[in-house]
Amino acid sequence: RSGRALGCRPSESARSTGNRIKSARRYDSEWEEANLYGRGQQTVSFGPPVTPNVIKYLMIANLAVFVAQALFPLLWQIGSVTPYLFWRQGYLWQPFTYMWLHAGLMHIAFNMLALWMFGSPIALLWGEKKFLRFYLLCGFGAGLIIVTWPAIPVLFGTSVPQGYLIPTLGASGA
Repeated sequence: RSGRALGCRPSESARSTGNRIKSARRYDSEWEEANLYGRGQQTVSFGPPVTPNVIKYLMIANLAVFVAQALFPLLWQIGSVTPYLFWRQGYLWQPFTYMWLHAGLMHIAFNMLALWMFGSPIALLWGEKKFLRFYLLCGFGAGLIIVTWPAIPVLFGTSVPQGYLIPTLGASGA
């Protein structure tokens, strides 16, 4: 370890001292892992070092739907997930559309902050396609749970819970 310049990647140092290529690859992956999680650096930063394109596109899509929702107020009524409308009226798109809707400026601001802060490292680690599948599957899966759970007592004829009639918007549980 002695003889390395400060801020020099271990792989560069390993190459300069003539170490084996195998050793250089090991150091390179360790450096990349340390860089991804923010270890091994002397600087203080906020958020991920890089924002993957999939995160940018998801944020743009959410913002576009938020603007459309502001322009067309009826959008939240047909897009938010309501168990009664799903099961009795055939609004089968709701478990997918609800996750793009937001209740206000603070709601979308904090959701996009969380997507950027927590989604970026995961997307960098997993890859963009795998992260997008995960994002959509979690949102859709949570939507299916939201419409199914309150419908169980209705199915057995015991009662109609309040959640059966109340709409949900935003990817709650995703």
